[in-house]
Amino acid sequence: MVSLRYREKFRRALYCLAVGEGDVRDRLRGAYDQIRPLRDDEVPQEIRLEWLSILEELTRHGALIQSGVILKDALNHTLSRMRNKTARKIAERIYRIAIDLQ
Repeated sequence: MVSLRYREKFRRALYCLAVGEGDVRDRLRGAYDQIRPLRDDEVPQEIRLEWLSILEELTRHGALIQSGVILKDALNHTLSRMRNKTARKIAERIYRIAIDLQ
C-alpha cells in the first residue's frame, strides 16, 4: 500500500538540494539519504521506476574496496567519479518528482 511518507521524503530531498552546503554532488548526498529508505510499496507506481533509476545511478560504481576494507561506500564512490553536469541532471530528476507531488 502506498503511504504518504514518500511525499515528505521527496520534499526533504528537495530542501537538501536547494539549501544544502557544497556543490550539487554534496547536496545529492543529503537528498539520497532522504529517498533511499523508502520501500517499493511506499512509492506510487507512476514514479517508482524513476525513483529506482535515480538510486541506481547514484550508486552505479559500487563500494570502493581495497584489501577487504571499504574505503568508500557506493554513494560516495559514485559521486567522487561523477561530473557536476551529470549530478545536476540527477538533481533535476529529483526536483521534477518533488514538484509533481505538490
